[in-house]
Amino acid sequence: MKRSQTEIFGLAFIVILLTMGIFFGLFFFVGKKPPPSKGVESVLAANWLNAALNTVDEECQDATLRELYQACAQTNTLLCSTGDKACQRAAFVSQSMLDSTFGEWNRQFNIRVRQGDNQIPELDDVGEACTLRQSRETKTQFVALPGQTPLKVRLDLCR
Repeated sequence: MKRSQTEIFGLAFIVILLTMGIFFGLFFFVGKKPPPSKGVESVLAANWLNAALNTVDEECQDATLRELYQACAQTNTLLCSTGDKACQRAAFVSQSMLDSTFGEWNRQFNIRVRQGDNQIPELDDVGEACTLRQSRETKTQFVALPGQTPLKVRLDLCR
């Protein structure tokens, strides 16, 4: 074999090795998605709960969502200008706020409001519950009720 043929054969061998190395890198490193970060949904849920509970509903005597939950759990006698009672209005405001944030981002969510182990039917399971296959991030806030067990407001964000 001539010297030039040996050099070309060596160069071809190097090109083949480089090509295989590039394919190996693409297959193992570029194709993988980064692992889901668990902190993002948790912070998102906590921030949403903080903001939502302090949001004022102008159509219901400027009551915050927290006050609507409290009125719903205590007597449900607060009557809004829309004709809704506190429970109906709280469910509507919660649903519309969740739809306008997480619904716009195509995120599945579920919010539950309970007093101890007792469900408040109008406020239980607003949104869609996470399926068994989905992992979820949960944040809970408590809403004080004078002389009673506090309300537990729980927001689940599904992944």
